[in-house]
Amino acid sequence: MKKLVIIILVLASVPLMGQELTKKVYYNSHFWWSINSTMRFSNKWGMMADVHIRRQNFMADPSFYFGRLGAVYWIRDNITFAFGYANLQLALRRGDAYSFAGEHRFYQQLQWNAKIDRTSFLHRVRVEQRWREQLDAVGNVQQINYSTRLRYLLSVKIPIWKDKPFYPAPVVANEVLIQFG
Repeated sequence: MKKLVIIILVLASVPLMGQELTKKVYYNSHFWWSINSTMRFSNKWGMMADVHIRRQNFMADPSFYFGRLGAVYWIRDNITFAFGYANLQLALRRGDAYSFAGEHRFYQQLQWNAKIDRTSFLHRVRVEQRWREQLDAVGNVQQINYSTRLRYLLSVKIPIWKDKPFYPAPVVANEVLIQFG
């Protein structure tokens, strides 16, 4: 039994060997602006579109620019399926200038909404097929890497004002992302 405990302790410490124990902390401020919209054209069909701009260092430096467009199908009033295309331009600092690495995404998502009393819950599962440009030191495309990303989002909206659905309300959300490929 004593040998088994020693073996387990040795095996458990192996992942710690060779890892840097000093924590690296990066301080930066971001400005993230976005417009998200969903439009319904008929009982079953519509579209979604969103645009995101993120800047760093109190808006002085670019971070990324992102646009998404998709078709939406309403399975039920609280359940939708969507698919579409998105493009991201990621700013990479090269000395005093920036190069932009492109990313092309196709995506599919299933989203359902639920309500308990006045609190709204949103669940979203999204699968993204991503082609990401890798740039060399001067900003030329060196290669394009493919990966698939699986995402799950849970969002909870808690209204403060009763019978005022368009007033601001706090939202708590978290998203888990798994990337492979």
